[in-house]
Amino acid sequence: MEGTISLGIYDENGKLVRVLHREAGADEFVAALDGFITFWDGMDDAGHALPPGHYSASGYMVGAVAVRPAPAPSPAASGSNAATTSPSPTPAPPVPDSLASALPTLNFPNGKPFVPQDKIHVGLVGNPLDRDRAGSAELSVALDPKGSWLELFDGLPLKQISQTPNLKWTAFGRSAPGDPLVVFQSDGKMLQEFLITRISNMVAFDCGDFELTGTSN
Repeated sequence: MEGTISLGIYDENGKLVRVLHREAGADEFVAALDGFITFWDGMDDAGHALPPGHYSASGYMVGAVAVRPAPAPSPAASGSNAATTSPSPTPAPPVPDSLASALPTLNFPNGKPFVPQDKIHVGLVGNPLDRDRAGSAELSVALDPKGSWLELFDGLPLKQISQTPNLKWTAFGRSAPGDPLVVFQSDGKMLQEFLITRISNMVAFDCGDFELTGTSN
C-alpha cells in the first residue's frame, strides 16, 4: 500500500507524548532493506525533554482514504404551474455557532438525524509484515486554528480534513457501519460538511519498545 505515514511516541502508560511524523511521505525517512528508519530526539510536542524510561513507537500508513465536501442538496423540481419569475431572495439563516444549536438542522446523507460520536471503531487492512493481521482503530476528529483533521482517539493525526481556519466546532458520525463518516464543522460564518470514504484503507504498524536513557544535543 502506498500513502502517508503518521507515527507517534507513547510512554509506558500508552499516552501519546510526541507526534513524530504527521502525514509524512517516504522522503521524510531513511530507506532500509525492510522498511524505513527515523529518529527521535527525546522531546515531547512542546519541545521539552522527556524523562528516561520505557517508550514505544507505533503508527499508521494511510492509503486511499478519501475526504470530499458533501454534495449540495438538489433543488426541488419545478411543477408545470411553476412561476416564470424568480422569487425574492430569502436571507440565509444564521450559521449555528455551536454544535448544540446546529444539531436540530443536521442530517446524514440518507436523511436520518445526525448523531455525533466521540469515536468510531473501524477495521483496517492487514499488515503484510505482521502475518497480514488486519488490526483496527478508534477514530475521532480534531481542530486547531489552521483546520481540522481525522485522528486516532489517542490524538495521533492521520488525515487532513480541511484547512478552514479558526473553526469554532467540529463533529463526526456515521449512520451505520460501512457508511461514510460524516463531518460537520463551522467557523461561525459558514457550515461545512465532508464525507470520508474508504476509511479502512489504513495499515497499523508497531515499531517496538525501547528505553530512553537521555536526550541528544
